[in-house]
Amino acid sequence: MTDSDSSLPLERRLPRRYVALALLSTRNEVLLIRREHQTRYGLPDTGVDRVADDDALIHAVTTLQATMLAEDTAVLNCAWLGRFAAPDDSGRLDMLEVYVARLNDAKLQSDVAFERVWAPLASPPPEDMIDPAIELQIMPALASLIDPQAPSPQ
Repeated sequence: MTDSDSSLPLERRLPRRYVALALLSTRNEVLLIRREHQTRYGLPDTGVDRVADDDALIHAVTTLQATMLAEDTAVLNCAWLGRFAAPDDSGRLDMLEVYVARLNDAKLQSDVAFERVWAPLASPPPEDMIDPAIELQIMPALASLIDPQAPSPQ
């Protein structure tokens, strides 16, 4: 660090909090999206207040479902998977509250402004394709939900 570097102000900010929705297919894949400004795929998410209560979190999950699911699809039952650390591109940590739901017969919205991919939970994704917080923390947590004795879908 040079003397000129020490005079630069460090950008400080409080961690942001996001709610993310992990939609699982019958083939044990998770839906990932990539918005126009992003380089990697991640879970559909939305920002919430850092001190949001349970009602606000559930409202955010319901809003995410409305964005992702076709209009004639009923709201899915979701379960809280956990809170994960999610570093932003500058290395600052944010919080990601992840909810999981099985898609089953529900249909996805066809007209969306982002790319979608299905990532298998049982095999590693291509390098640098998925946001590291998702790949290293959340996908293993989702994979732990899969019953290895369950018959695979045809």
